[in-house]
Amino acid sequence: MTETVNDNENPAPIEERIKDAKQRLRKVLSLNHGVTSHPDVLAVIQELASMNPTVVATDTDTATATADENDSSTSTSTSTAANKVTQIPPSRSPLLIGKWKTISSPAFPNRIPPEEGKEDIFQYTLGRISFNIFQPNDLICTLGQILSPIDVLEWDDETEDQDEDEGKGEGSQESKTAESSAKEEPVRVRSVKRMTYPVIFPMTIHTPKGDLDAVMKMEGEAHASTDERIKVRFDAGTLSPSPELVSSPEKMELWKETFAGAYAKADSERGYISGLFRYAIQKVLSVTFPTDESAAASNNSFRYEMKRAPKGFLDVIYLDNDLRITRGNRGSYVVVERVE
Repeated sequence: MTETVNDNENPAPIEERIKDAKQRLRKVLSLNHGVTSHPDVLAVIQELASMNPTVVATDTDTATATADENDSSTSTSTSTAANKVTQIPPSRSPLLIGKWKTISSPAFPNRIPPEEGKEDIFQYTLGRISFNIFQPNDLICTLGQILSPIDVLEWDDETEDQDEDEGKGEGSQESKTAESSAKEEPVRVRSVKRMTYPVIFPMTIHTPKGDLDAVMKMEGEAHASTDERIKVRFDAGTLSPSPELVSSPEKMELWKETFAGAYAKADSERGYISGLFRYAIQKVLSVTFPTDESAAASNNSFRYEMKRAPKGFLDVIYLDNDLRITRGNRGSYVVVERVE
């Protein structure tokens, strides 16, 4: 008699299921032009979220934990190492650090409807993607692949380590022996306390006389507020000609012509209500808006700063070495891959 094997009783290892789900996510994103609100994309996102890795182990831990279980001495070591695995939540994980590129579509509202067959092209007005900070706000922009290079500002253990170092002094032979013994312990995995959170938007600005390649950068800072949630604030931003455009005298002349007097013109055309609203925003957020004069003094780049920037948040629902999925405070999902 042949015994029927139930696949549910022998599930694939979680590593294989994660690998399969990541491949399917990339496929459905490609099929649906990167739109994360599509039901097929959401289904795979939720599947990955249920397998979100939250344990960061050192190489020492991993090697010890996979030792031969039949060896009794090794089994003891394995159990000890397993207990020493450091639990670091996604919002503080060192895996957050690095350069990321977005593989999902931009989440700005009021996208300019694409032509048939060009659904992969995402266009917005300059005003829409800059919250009407950069002018002329009616210029049409095609967004490229969004980047986010994240660096550490502060580790959770920096203050603690500094205090310990200050209290050690030269130390005795016993302390040196203890230090030597401690070095044999698995290396402690550090967690992130504060980090930069810049978002870089390569774009093509379309003008009646030709296209201009540009880069808009939002400068941000982030820190964990819960195990899954990261609070983010963006306190400055710039709009600059791309390095390639700067090297072209002809294109730079078109850039200067396109933006010449744009901020003075916007101020003169602003109505009473919109002017009052802008004044209120300027006072509440302590905003320094870009001006024509400041651009002339900064290589034709435009910059704003906010001393009291509003804070948003994002939930890290999946994170590993090469993929991160977050859900923002407006409910939209962003999928990014690590740049090698």
